Amino acid sequence: MKCTIAAFVAVYCSFGLAAQVSSTHEAIGAAGTELKGNSASHGTISFTVGEIGTQTHSSPSDPIIITEGFHQTYFLINEIVESPAAKLDVKVWPNPTVRYLNIELGENSNNPIIKAKIENLAGVTLYEFSPSEVSQIDLTLLPVSTYLLKIYNEASAQISVFQIIKH
Repeated sequence: MKCTIAAFVAVYCSFGLAAQVSSTHEAIGAAGTELKGNSASHGTISFTVGEIGTQTHSSPSDPIIITEGFHQTYFLINEIVESPAAKLDVKVWPNPTVRYLNIELGENSNNPIIKAKIENLAGVTLYEFSPSEVSQIDLTLLPVSTYLLKIYNEASAQISVFQIIKH
């Protein structure tokens, strides 16, 4: 009899200790995971499958929303402030091209363009030049692919991107 009572007390105490050790919320569902994006996207998606039901409570007079359930989501919203659109008069032709790519800068551009880059889709810079000095680029050494022509202003801010197709 004393062994049964001692075993019951030991089991009861171990449940109490186990509850105190766990400090994070966990959801036990049939399935679920958390997927994190790379450092460029900073995105995270997490989900669980198997929660029987949840309910949301809110009040029109109070901005607080309370949700039931084990899996609680959160939103982090960053404001994106865009600068006014740059008036850029750039013409690029022919596109698609076989050999030469012509770049013409208009006279009414309000942003001084100091450099341009041609990159492959992996982001590797293949050519870097000043469009005010060079008006024609020879692409014969590049393989057939799609490239990006990125144009930068004097503050090294990217102000325009063109997709160039080489046949």
